[in-house]
Amino acid sequence: MRVLEKGISNQPSILVVDDDKSVLAMLKEVLTSAGYNIYEASTGKDALTLYSKLKPDLTLLDINMPDMSGLDIALQFKKTRRLPFIILSGQGDHDIVQRAVDLGAITYLLKPLGFKEIITAAKIALMRGVEIIALRNSEQHLNNELTNNRTSNVAVGILMERFRLSSGESYNLLRNYARFQCRNISAVARDLVKDHENINIPFKMIKGSSE
Repeated sequence: MRVLEKGISNQPSILVVDDDKSVLAMLKEVLTSAGYNIYEASTGKDALTLYSKLKPDLTLLDINMPDMSGLDIALQFKKTRRLPFIILSGQGDHDIVQRAVDLGAITYLLKPLGFKEIITAAKIALMRGVEIIALRNSEQHLNNELTNNRTSNVAVGILMERFRLSSGESYNLLRNYARFQCRNISAVARDLVKDHENINIPFKMIKGSSE
């Protein structure tokens, strides 16, 4: 296992994993010349250690490794939900290709590898990785918004029932109480839903002051 010094700090980092030293040397030379920061591993164990520690932007994985297959390593990557990765192999076995795709491989490269092929595949995979991260962040944001909205709606319903208010009046009460506490509405709504039996005194104070 060898970590190369980062030549250009703002360039993507790539982990290359292969037990063939000549392949590692070739990949290092090609990708370094393209401006990428390179990490190397010749065993699955070292690959997982570097992957966890350094969180590379892209990983190139050989299928046949001495201690575990590239697919086994990819399976561990999938558990962390960090992408992307490219599978390298000397054989174009359909089942292996399909398994690689199922595990989230961006592409599958057959050896021997051409210089332009490697650089093009790396560029495409890195762009795809940015898209995946953006999509994941967008989905997480949407899920958070939906959760917060559901919680706020439940909180409004509790206030409607407790104080015999309309939905608009209950929302205004929730908003005013959040302002009174200098907190966001979602946080106040979560607390209200969690402990709605003890809301009378503080919310009555806010309700009375707003009337």
